[in-house]
Amino acid sequence: HDAYHDRLTGLANRFRLERDIQAAVEAEDDGGLALLILDLDRFKFVNDSMGHNVGDELLAAIAGRLRGALAATARVYRLGGDEFVVTIPGRPSRGKIEDVCRTICGLFDGPFELAGTRVASGCSIGVTFMEADDRSMSELLKRADLALYEAKDTPGNSFRFFDAELAAEAQARAE
Repeated sequence: HDAYHDRLTGLANRFRLERDIQAAVEAEDDGGLALLILDLDRFKFVNDSMGHNVGDELLAAIAGRLRGALAATARVYRLGGDEFVVTIPGRPSRGKIEDVCRTICGLFDGPFELAGTRVASGCSIGVTFMEADDRSMSELLKRADLALYEAKDTPGNSFRFFDAELAAEAQARAE
C-alpha cells in the first residue's frame, strides 16, 4: 500500500500513476484516457505565511474534495508538492472533460477551514488526451504541463487543453 499511495493524502502516488498509464498504453482495447494536471494557486503563500502544517492540511483537504467529487468517474493521484493528477478512462469527450474541469474548479469556490483559519485557494488545470503513439507517462505529462502553464496565465480557477498551437509555441520558444 505504501509503495503506491501518498502518505499525506492517501491518494495514489506518482509511482501508481506511472504503472496505471503504462497499463493503459499496453491495453489491447485501446481504451485511452484523459489526463488532467492540477496545480494549486497560492500554495507557497500558505506554506510560507501559515506554516507547512497548514499547507499539509490544505493538501489533505483538497484531496478529500477531489476524491469525493470524482470517485465515480475518475482516478485521483498526488503527483508531488501541490500538484495532483486526475485520469478519466474510456476516451471521454472534450465536453465531458470540460464538465470535470468545471467541477474541479468549483471545489475551490469555498474556503478551507484549517487550523482555525479560513484559507482560500484555487487551481489551474492542464488537460491532454492519450494519443495512439504515446508510450510513457512523461509524454502525457509534458503535454499537460504545457497546457497547465497556459492556464496559469488566466486569473482565477481555469483550465486549458493541449493543442497543436501550444506545441508549436513551445517549440518556437525552445529554438
